[in-house]
Amino acid sequence: MSPLAAQALPAVLFVDDEQNILNSIRRLVRDLPIRPLFATSGHEALAMVASECPRLVISDYRMGGLDGLELISRIRAGFPQVRCALHTADPPPGARGLGLRVIGKPCDPEAFRSFVVEAAEGASSPSP
Repeated sequence: MSPLAAQALPAVLFVDDEQNILNSIRRLVRDLPIRPLFATSGHEALAMVASECPRLVISDYRMGGLDGLELISRIRAGFPQVRCALHTADPPPGARGLGLRVIGKPCDPEAFRSFVVEAAEGASSPSP
């Protein structure tokens, strides 16, 4: 795929402070019709949202520094067009009440892939 064609794909930013989780996600989404981006901290993710304008951000909840809930709060305040979801084994109380998709860890790989594609394309989809 040419660099220009890759730029036309919807960008999806995955955020996790564990590199092995990001590596697993990288393998899982490599053939999806998205432009995957990866950040290892909330602060790095905020900078990438500003520069890359992703359609979707999927963040871990428990991270050092800026946690996933605070990251999503800041993204929503500054970039309301960006869809957000949490990918976590330990969701914060009330996360679903905030209108957040919560994707469990671990989750079914095909359900995760389907959610990513549907959310990146703007379709309404159930949480995996």
